[in-house]
Amino acid sequence: MSSIAVIIPTHNDSQSAAQAVASVLQQTRPADEIIVVDDGSQEDVRPALAPFSDRIRVIHQENQGVSNARNTGFRAANSDFIAFLDADDLWLPRKLELQLPKLEDNPEFALVYCDAIVDEEESGRQFHWLDQKPLADEGWILDALYQEFFILPSTMLCRKSILEELRGFDSWIRYAGDYDLCLRIALDHQIGCVREPLVRRRVRSTNMSSATWYKIAEDHLRIWDKINRTHPVESFPSSDFIRIKKAKTHLGLAYNYIELGRPGAARRNLLTSLRMDWNPRLLPRLMALYLFPTLMGHHGPRPPSHPVPPRFR
Repeated sequence: MSSIAVIIPTHNDSQSAAQAVASVLQQTRPADEIIVVDDGSQEDVRPALAPFSDRIRVIHQENQGVSNARNTGFRAANSDFIAFLDADDLWLPRKLELQLPKLEDNPEFALVYCDAIVDEEESGRQFHWLDQKPLADEGWILDALYQEFFILPSTMLCRKSILEELRGFDSWIRYAGDYDLCLRIALDHQIGCVREPLVRRRVRSTNMSSATWYKIAEDHLRIWDKINRTHPVESFPSSDFIRIKKAKTHLGLAYNYIELGRPGAARRNLLTSLRMDWNPRLLPRLMALYLFPTLMGHHGPRPPSHPVPPRFR
């Protein structure tokens, strides 16, 4: 009989982690292991998790980022399948019940993901995640993932053997490790999808800001360089795919650094973007960065081009 381990990384948010654990314990198909990885929290997580002490395992480590915390968790697990749950997300009760048969009945699938209900705390807006992701599909979906990222970490149920084969998340990619992992999985394996929303994603105002968007964009530059080395050229949608992706990411970084009041970094990224993908319409912005750098941070936030709002640890 198949077994499932749930990995919940947390950092300085023990109350949310306790709520996440509670949502796992309400599953109609119970998890066999629940592992909470405390990634160097400054607060004591034990009081919040004490009510579940006989049903969970808590691993404490120095702060090394969410990718490393997820690796710590899945490597400590003894189950066949691994599910990840971010501490500020919640599962709906039938998540494991509906996803597990998809993996058991389809050995070609390395990973199964699902839809999510997104709750935006600040605006009060609520929507289904995959309704915003027209390329979301199942099967051989590498091309779709190159264009758009649509697999949230808390929606994943993965074969542990695949994670071991790929050595898990790349700990050098601290904020977009989920995207990197899915690109590596999709290169050689099929991925399945349950279209029903089985996760509640809570987007709080503290989850993203102009001061931190750039970290994920910089991670995406690392990802494009990495897949350019590791993925065969024929897997890319076009011969200039990596160059255009990097140009757009540098352009997004330029706008972000303008908002942060860092005109020098903005100029460097805008120049890099123009060298990679010449666009004369950007020249007035470049000139303004040189001539009026102190006035360039007042045009509203222009977040960089990347597929998933960040979860910062």
